[in-house]
Amino acid sequence: MLFRSISAMGKASATFLLALALEGCAVKPAPPPTVDFSDMQCAPAPVLTEATPLSFDPKNEKTTPVLLDSNASCLSGPNGSYALYRVFSLPVTDTSYILRVTAAPWGNTILAPRAALLDNAGAAKRTTTHADFAFRGNSVAALFRSHADEKYLVVSSDPDVLGTSVSRINESIGQQMVAAYPAFFVLYTGSDTATNFTLSPAGNASVIVSPVPAK
Repeated sequence: MLFRSISAMGKASATFLLALALEGCAVKPAPPPTVDFSDMQCAPAPVLTEATPLSFDPKNEKTTPVLLDSNASCLSGPNGSYALYRVFSLPVTDTSYILRVTAAPWGNTILAPRAALLDNAGAAKRTTTHADFAFRGNSVAALFRSHADEKYLVVSSDPDVLGTSVSRINESIGQQMVAAYPAFFVLYTGSDTATNFTLSPAGNASVIVSPVPAK
């Protein structure tokens, strides 16, 4: 019995050491991208000829990933600010749809997102502010219903809030069976924790085109 116990402990130790070795070899996530705007050619207006087409499926949502990094285009603002951006051409359809622009955390940062919907000439019809984006699950998101006079979507970073922080509240609920003879009852407990992210000019985003839910 003693031999078997030692053997079992040896196997458990070997398994533990193997797990540590695998953890040490695991690929660490890449750090968030950084951008030096002084090395970029920035324009005062988005270049619409660079637009990526968005597709629409009346039965399923379509997701287009958006990476804003040093390979993205650059906008210059009237007050000396700069923003990364990518431009998309909206689906050509007579059916209404929902646009959702999201930004996901990357390390301890998250893209400071901004969205603008333009007409065929590039004039802004609708624009967002930081307040239009709210956490929905693990990402911040803003939603729009399609308008017939809008032809382009510009997803950019928001220079007005760079460097500030945003918090995501995580709620957890636990339950425990408690004996109170001769009966039992369930005790529920809850806790809230906040995770802070620094708003960045670069990061991961996505554009999601969804059919309008049926009434």
